[in-house]
Amino acid sequence: DYNVYTKYHGAGPLSTTCADQTWNKVFVMANPNEPAPASRVTIQEVADAAKVSTATVSRVLNTPDAVRPELLQRVQEAMRELGYRVNRSARGLRATRSVQRVGFLFSSIQNPFFTDVLGGAERVLLAQQIAIVVGNAQNNLTYEQQYLELMFEEEVSGIIVNFVSSSAKHYYDFAERGVPFVAIDECPAGFVADSVVTNGRDATRKATVHLLEQGHCTFGFLGGPPFYWTAREREAGVVETLRLAGIPDEAIFVENGDYL
Repeated sequence: DYNVYTKYHGAGPLSTTCADQTWNKVFVMANPNEPAPASRVTIQEVADAAKVSTATVSRVLNTPDAVRPELLQRVQEAMRELGYRVNRSARGLRATRSVQRVGFLFSSIQNPFFTDVLGGAERVLLAQQIAIVVGNAQNNLTYEQQYLELMFEEEVSGIIVNFVSSSAKHYYDFAERGVPFVAIDECPAGFVADSVVTNGRDATRKATVHLLEQGHCTFGFLGGPPFYWTAREREAGVVETLRLAGIPDEAIFVENGDYL
C-alpha cells in the first residue's frame, strides 16, 4: 500500500483521511500569501490598444472575413500583445446561467489510477453543482498544451493536473498563467505547489526491508519510465535501502520499462 500525503500551501489545514475532502478544500481555500491572479484582458482593453471600437473587435472575433485586412491585423496584434483569450463560456449557455467549472487534465486515460482520482473529485464537485472539463493528453506535450489552452478559454476556476512533463520549468510556465491548480501524483523537486502524491519511496523502502528480513541477498527491481518522478522515487526507495544495508551494487538489478 502506498502512503498518501499532501503538500498544501493554502490557508488552513488539509485532512488526508478523506480524498474527497482533500479535493474539496483545495479549491475553496485561497492562499493569502500569494498575489491574486492577473485580471482577464477585456475586449475594451483590446479595442483601446488597437485604437478601434469594441464593435470592431467583436467582428474580428466572430466574422473576421467582414473586417478590412489592416484593421484585422491591428486587432489581432493587440490580442497577442495583451494575451487576450476568447471567453467561450460567455458565448454559450453561461450567458443566462453561471456554471462553475474545474479542469481535470491527466497524462493518460489508460492509467486506471487517474480514473480513480477523477471519480473521487467528481463526487465532491458534482455534489456542489461544479462541472468538470476533462482532458486526456495521451502522454503528448502538444495535446496537453491544447487542452490547457481550452481550459483557460473556458475560464475554469482551477485545474487538477498530472503533467506529461516532470520538468520544473514546465510547472513554472503553467503557474505563471495565474489559474489555481493542484498537481497529482507528481511534483518536481524544488517547485512549491499544492499537490497530492503517493509516498512511493517509503512504500518501496518498507517492501525492501521485508525482503532483507527474509534473508535475501540479491535483489531485482522492475520500475516505470525514469522520466516519471514517481518511478524515480520508487526506485530510490529500493536502492537507498539496500545500500544502507550493505548490499553491493552488483547484487542489485534494476530494469525500467513502461507501465502498460
